[in-house]
Amino acid sequence: MHKEVCYFYFKKTIPMQVTFPILLAKKIYTTKKEFFLYEVNTSQEVIHYTFTNDVARYEKKYSNPACLVKDLQAKIDAQLYIDFSEENTPTFVIGY
Repeated sequence: MHKEVCYFYFKKTIPMQVTFPILLAKKIYTTKKEFFLYEVNTSQEVIHYTFTNDVARYEKKYSNPACLVKDLQAKIDAQLYIDFSEENTPTFVIGY
């Protein structure tokens, strides 16, 4: 079974690449919430996340800063591409 993932560059003091399942990209794109809070493992994969309109309620639970969903949606629109030209490449990429 292939694991589809998205690579996404979040703005922080040091740019970092974060990986998350393609279904999470769909959730980000379709949510009506304003903020996305997330936690990553050592491989920079999103392991826990929350969509919320009230950042203060969840900010102690997550060590990464909240992202605006509308900014993530814009980056998904602008940068997501799916390359089916190679076999066995289950990776979806968002990047620069």
